[in-house]
Amino acid sequence: MLGMKIMPSSKRANTFSTLLQRVFNMRLISAFFLSFLILVSGCTSLPKAPQNTQKLDRLYIEEDIFLETPSLFPLPFQGVFLQNLTARFQARSHSFSIHLALSPQNFKAVAFNDIAGQLYDLNWNSNALTWSASNYLPKQLKPEKILSDFLLVALPLDTLKKHLHGAIVSEKNGLRVISIGNKTIREIRRTEPSGLFWKHIVLKNTKRGYELTIQTVELP
Repeated sequence: MLGMKIMPSSKRANTFSTLLQRVFNMRLISAFFLSFLILVSGCTSLPKAPQNTQKLDRLYIEEDIFLETPSLFPLPFQGVFLQNLTARFQARSHSFSIHLALSPQNFKAVAFNDIAGQLYDLNWNSNALTWSASNYLPKQLKPEKILSDFLLVALPLDTLKKHLHGAIVSEKNGLRVISIGNKTIREIRRTEPSGLFWKHIVLKNTKRGYELTIQTVELP
């Protein structure tokens, strides 16, 4: 039409991509609040899992492979995030949401879904790791395992190399590999970097036979 400016095709593509990302973020945040409302309205009567507190000097990835944890503080993280996580192992899959509140001195994660309510509550600082977990959560996904996988994904490469004992870390083109010799322990694919994190992560634990697919958005 006369007088109407035609948007260049590259700009239209960028605008469409931005719109799709906004829709995805809104759906993810909406899913979080829906699950949270179900949790507080329908699951508050569930018995609380016992709380465990332990001094954490070493966080074991596998036998003889560990992160030296006290010297990781202050942590290189800051902000509030929402993750949707799907875990696949054997013929089963589990999906749940994780609310992360991170600061240089504290790591807090609360996981839940609309079936079992709260799955775990984890609080980690330089003094101790405190957590509780529902029996609904498979042993492969216990909070201390989730924490170790999170750190393998999120720590800067130099920091991870410095504090990881018993294994070697390599990284190229968004693929991070933790290995012993020619044996792969973890394979981590990260795409779409966003601030401190990545919007899409796929972690494969070849030894334990599970795979985690994680989507992350930062909350205001």
